[in-house]
Amino acid sequence: MGVFYCTSFIINATIMVYITYNLFENFYYVVVKWKLSIYYKGVVELEKWEYRSIKFETKGFMGGILEIEEFNHQLNNFGEEGWELVSCVATSQGQGTTREVIAIFKRKKFWL
Repeated sequence: MGVFYCTSFIINATIMVYITYNLFENFYYVVVKWKLSIYYKGVVELEKWEYRSIKFETKGFMGGILEIEEFNHQLNNFGEEGWELVSCVATSQGQGTTREVIAIFKRKKFWL
């Protein structure tokens, strides 16, 4: 949801309806075509985002064991600060084991 400043705004809507009758099938066909054009002249301010990533080390002899309590605690802390989790990536150590988990967050950047 960005901020939209507009000085002029035009909406052009065109709707066409075609009705045809087929004598051989004794059936009506209705075709509706529409076109909607929106034109504006003004300034559009785009949203700005900031990103943050955190890394969680896995436990275990071959890795792959994630302390889920700590993981959830950290995710909830970031959520309370306004961060939204957008991706979570597990890095491979080899043969399907995970060495670390990287969580990527974003939140809207506010300018004063």
